[in-house]
Amino acid sequence: NLVINISTEMHKQMQDNNSLSPFTHVGNFDAKSEISNIGGPEIDLDLIQDFLDEDSLDVVIAKFLKGLQQSGLRPLSDPRFKATMDRIRQSDENDDKSSMPERMNIEDFKRCLSNNMVFIQSALSGNLIIPHWRNFTRVIADMFEECR
Repeated sequence: NLVINISTEMHKQMQDNNSLSPFTHVGNFDAKSEISNIGGPEIDLDLIQDFLDEDSLDVVIAKFLKGLQQSGLRPLSDPRFKATMDRIRQSDENDDKSSMPERMNIEDFKRCLSNNMVFIQSALSGNLIIPHWRNFTRVIADMFEECR
């Protein structure tokens, strides 16, 4: 209900501001289908394949955080990720609740991401305002060096 209420409120605000519907397609990802999938959020496994441990098929949390950082996000300090990062820290697999676990099984990982699935998938698939953050930062750095 919370997701539906937030989505309804967001839709109303966007209509009031004459902006796009929140149910527009973002790349290959459809936010409307994600909202309708409240019971069991899914993440595109292709997006997290680089974060998996080859031996156990668990998600390596440091690789996941680095992937978000390469998209231009700062998951450990960004308030949009607070609930997600708290869920990861508090997971059953983590003995030290004050720090991030090294790894997590995929099902627990998906549950931890459930409140931020649309945003995280958009980031990992390069569908944020600046789609390819690493390339963008390289171009800016090159321009800076040329002007120096």
